[in-house]
Amino acid sequence: MFGKETHPANYIKTAAQRFRSLLNKINQLKQGVKIIVGTVEPVKWDFKWSSDANDQSLGALNATIKSIEDSSATDNIYFADIRNKMLVNFAPEDFWDDLHLSKQGAVKDANAWFDALIPVLRKMPGTLSTDADKPGKPGVVFKK
Repeated sequence: MFGKETHPANYIKTAAQRFRSLLNKINQLKQGVKIIVGTVEPVKWDFKWSSDANDQSLGALNATIKSIEDSSATDNIYFADIRNKMLVNFAPEDFWDDLHLSKQGAVKDANAWFDALIPVLRKMPGTLSTDADKPGKPGVVFKK
């Protein structure tokens, strides 16, 4: 995602602004749509990247993602702190190289997103039912 050799000049430095512009376009096209924004997962070699708002890479992007939710004038943008959720039980085996998630890491990532989605979906009538206590029923059912 942020490999310097694979992207045009200033691609990394403008990621946060491009992300904000994308959300603005979505809101213009479909006002009132619910949007869940999530931080970028940690990388294996450098945890500081995702917490330093001035590093012009993941930290800046994660800071922007949080600020978008904080500054939203509406209640349609929700924040999912995927990075910090994954750091709770972070392990080197979560990556198959220094950047890309392994199967184990992808499961942690999916669980973090699932945990972030459920509270939002529960606030939206008709989108979610829970049958966790009933034998033979899935714990969560998403409705169309």
